Amino acid sequence: MQGSKLTRSSKKDVTDLPHDWTSERFTVVDAGSSRIALQDAVHNRFVAKGASSAHRNADKLPNWGSLKFEVYPAGNGEIVLYNKLHNKMLRMSGSKVDMSKSKKPGDLPDTWTWERFRVVRVKPYLQPGSTVALWCKHHRRYVKMNPGSNPGSFLLARARASYANHTQNDTLIQFPAFKFTFPKITDIVKKAAEEAKKTATKVTTSTKTPKPKVAKAVPKDGRIVRSSERSGDGIPDSWKWERFTVVDAGNGQVAFHNSMHNRFMKMTWDKKMVVSKAKTVDALPSTWTAERFTVVPAGKGEFVFHNSLRNRMIRMTKSEVDASGKKSPQSLPKSWKSERFQLVPAKPYLQPGTIVFLISHPEKGS
Repeated sequence: MQGSKLTRSSKKDVTDLPHDWTSERFTVVDAGSSRIALQDAVHNRFVAKGASSAHRNADKLPNWGSLKFEVYPAGNGEIVLYNKLHNKMLRMSGSKVDMSKSKKPGDLPDTWTWERFRVVRVKPYLQPGSTVALWCKHHRRYVKMNPGSNPGSFLLARARASYANHTQNDTLIQFPAFKFTFPKITDIVKKAAEEAKKTATKVTTSTKTPKPKVAKAVPKDGRIVRSSERSGDGIPDSWKWERFTVVDAGNGQVAFHNSMHNRFMKMTWDKKMVVSKAKTVDALPSTWTAERFTVVPAGKGEFVFHNSLRNRMIRMTKSEVDASGKKSPQSLPKSWKSERFQLVPAKPYLQPGTIVFLISHPEKGS
């Protein structure tokens, strides 16, 4: 795919797809009714009738018949891609990629070889189930998840906790279990009058202007932040908050889950990167769209992570990790350095395939 056109690559053996060939990779998207659509993340377009569609994210497939294909076996491990709307098949001729003459796949002539394709499975840029760290070369730091809920719910929870701790013991006088002599009512009135007089004198004689209260900085609990400065060679074993499990979010998208905090990375409407509600790695709700990201190659081994709901990318600034200005993935400016990340493999807590034994210390238990 080259922009709005479907073209042929240079000649290459079926097993020799170069890693940096990004325009030849397509995400298979479920189009319903046993049909599929093919989307290219770099150009942010779908394969259409002999061309490519207008810009559309992988999770925003339009209800356009020209983008939907039925897959039929063609023998010898090959398939044909049939578009029912036009009653034609996708084909590659000696010079271009277009559509065949009208023909149902069941009537495919043996001499029609341009319509036959072999599917080559390639590894996604981020393999679901793998553990990675995200390193920004521009700032030489990793993405890090702080514990807790997002800032709004964190403050609310703190307020609720404060109210919950405010019991009757704070407002009711607890009398000791011995005799108590109440003062005379005249003494109480006299003392109250003296205190009121002192207060009035202070108000009229004081010339000092009270200092304005300075709001305390909002804590970064529940926020996605930057690590300390470090090279992109890897993270220490003790760094737990910088490790993310890659979760298949459907339509070629991924979600990032931190096992230590049991939460996903999330992009809010006000350009913040926060943590989701507590949720296990295998329980990503289908309705959670702010936690889903498209992985888009940005050249030189770097990638950007685009959220379709917000139409923004994850960004690392000089002080935090937030969301970029609104930008479609195919329109990434060359000057945008803070949105580019390298994928650094990280050790999972238990490496699949390793053999371990488990030790318990009952004397240290609760």
